[in-house]
Amino acid sequence: MPDTSPLTPAEALFLLKPNRTPGTGTIRITLLSLLVKGILRVEEQVEPGLFRDRKVPHLRVVAAQTPTAPPHVAALIDVVRGAQIDGGRMRDVVRRAEREFGTGCAGYNRSFIIPSLIERGLIEERRILFLRTCRATPAGQAERWRIEADIDKARQLPKLLKSNPAEAAALALALGGTLLLVDDLRKHSGQLAAAMRSANADVGAAGTFDGLSASGDFSGSFDLGCFDPGSFDALDACIGAFDSGFSDAGGGGDSGGGHG
Repeated sequence: MPDTSPLTPAEALFLLKPNRTPGTGTIRITLLSLLVKGILRVEEQVEPGLFRDRKVPHLRVVAAQTPTAPPHVAALIDVVRGAQIDGGRMRDVVRRAEREFGTGCAGYNRSFIIPSLIERGLIEERRILFLRTCRATPAGQAERWRIEADIDKARQLPKLLKSNPAEAAALALALGGTLLLVDDLRKHSGQLAAAMRSANADVGAAGTFDGLSASGDFSGSFDLGCFDPGSFDALDACIGAFDSGFSDAGGGGDSGGGHG
């Protein structure tokens, strides 16, 4: 019987486009989810540049242990930990990831994402001569339609934030990690975080809008209200450095990071 537990953002991203989502894309969205959950943290350090000093994002592991992390999440946390030996800059993380998962990090999907979705009964792998392709099963197609419907709902959040912030916060909490699949929402993440913090304050101890601890759920759910609003600029810088790091390394500039 297929596993019906919630997909992680990386699994959902791959299921949407099984043969067109690179390993850099699933790694990118996993890093985003770990940053939002507070398991990773961005530190910007000033380093000398050619003409002037510049701020360089470094990635740090905050959580000492993550015993409930799925294999693909745990593997990426280990990559970030290993990159600390070289300084922990995003380019150090990129280099470590490519050493671990191969050029363009194609091995990340092959080793973790594809086996997980096959085990869940959501995709099946087929071999045509020397090529391997993935296609959604009927259960996988149904889950894909559900994710696409949630993405359509997520695209309504900017308008809803203006008319009814409390309703926007409730919808964002219900959508969880689907928010990370919509790149256009990043520019509204500060407003969304404020709305979710306000909702947290309103419900108080009832906990309807509870956030996640570093050792908590690794499925698609999270609460932006627990994310430090001052970290959004650093987060953008971090992901920008991640994307450019792969481009500079020749490992694939297509981040595959979501839907515009």
